[in-house]
Amino acid sequence: MWSRTRKQLENLICDALKNRVKFFVTQYRKSHDQHGRACIVVDGKEVFDMCDLKYNIKAWDKETELKENPELRRYKESYPAFWEADEIIREQGSFNEDHFFDALIQYLNNPIDNSLKSENMIVVILALLDRRVGKRTLNSLNKEMEKQHTMVRYFYKLRCEAEGLL
Repeated sequence: MWSRTRKQLENLICDALKNRVKFFVTQYRKSHDQHGRACIVVDGKEVFDMCDLKYNIKAWDKETELKENPELRRYKESYPAFWEADEIIREQGSFNEDHFFDALIQYLNNPIDNSLKSENMIVVILALLDRRVGKRTLNSLNKEMEKQHTMVRYFYKLRCEAEGLL
């Protein structure tokens, strides 16, 4: 299933980045809960890693920090602190493989304009790489990109440079 989806995804990459951007997904079948990871590779270098194990460690650390903070005593149960920790670390740019697949489904099932305006930074990154986004649209996004996470700005800059806009 992934190989078919990867082909579909790579067929949507703009011509200027066609052979430069690749997507990889790996399952660690012998690990507990069969953890995995997804990543985006640019010019042979891994630039955006969405690893379950790294994500879980960050989420655990943030959850513990929230529970141990005396000003945040409202976290007596595990779940409220976990969901808050999850939101915080995603805003910081840490994701896992499930986040990648959720974003991929959202990206593939929505118009490109919706994807560019998405709250999900993975969806925005996929849209920025998309061949359906033209040079005029890229130029019009310049101001909006200043507010985005550094990873989104990285892919915006990569696309603009590849298109000769910078």
